[in-house]
Amino acid sequence: MLCNSSIQMKSDQKEIKRVQKVSLARTAGIQDNTFIISNTSMRFGVMDVPSLLPSHSYDRSQARFWTAYIDDKLFPVMNELSAATKEEEVKAVVSKMLEGLILLDGAFVMCSKGKAYFNGDSIGYLDIALGCELGCLKVIDGMTDMKLLDETKVPNIVGWAEKFCQDPAVKDVISGVDRLWEFYKLYLARK
Repeated sequence: MLCNSSIQMKSDQKEIKRVQKVSLARTAGIQDNTFIISNTSMRFGVMDVPSLLPSHSYDRSQARFWTAYIDDKLFPVMNELSAATKEEEVKAVVSKMLEGLILLDGAFVMCSKGKAYFNGDSIGYLDIALGCELGCLKVIDGMTDMKLLDETKVPNIVGWAEKFCQDPAVKDVISGVDRLWEFYKLYLARK
């Protein structure tokens, strides 16, 4: 029994390091980072550590599709927010973002199959892709009267976000909303 618990502890430590490295790569803005992450996970996966991508090819393609959706559709809309100057422009951008999150809420139901994360029981590729944007979503919630992470509109994403932020592999890595809010205020002041 002692041997099994030490193997589990080593596996947990490897998982924490892997998630930290991947989230650092994503937040550092590495070019084509989703491609790098998916191929690294596929080629250098370790047998005792869960893969970032699902093992079944259909599930893997779904994770890649929704990650591309986040990178190509949702994140650019977030960037539009910094260009919005009038209140109605801000509301229009936030509405577009909410539409995207509603789609992701449905994707969570499909991908998670009733489990805690998009990847199932452990944090995976799609969890990291959306998790890297969580801080920004929370800052947007704080700066507008429209709530993106609203339990009535995206209950699955809200529940996922709470679990994701409390995971030991993530909780020390994810930026605090207060720090992001201060950064955003500095950004607006320079604009």
